[in-house]
Amino acid sequence: DEQKKKEWTQHWITTGMIQLDEMLKLRFSLQSGPYALGAIPSMADVFIVPQVAAAIRFECNLTAFPLLTKIYHHCLQQQAFVLASPEKQVDYSA
Repeated sequence: DEQKKKEWTQHWITTGMIQLDEMLKLRFSLQSGPYALGAIPSMADVFIVPQVAAAIRFECNLTAFPLLTKIYHHCLQQQAFVLASPEKQVDYSA
């Protein structure tokens, strides 16, 4: 049923985010910057944005992941990330 699918998806998204959050905590303890790896965007950010978007879509609890959500919101202030969002693509349908 739909609820079981949602719970399964939430479980795996959260499991991945726990691991990623641990890596980011280590990185942020060594250097600062608004992106996953420092002062400029990297492939890590390119992968974080859709992962957090999926977590929001599937109503995952993000309170345990402040670094991920901070990076996500910072990225969404950048034109390249906004223009790459699914909603901006010509073949997008809600």
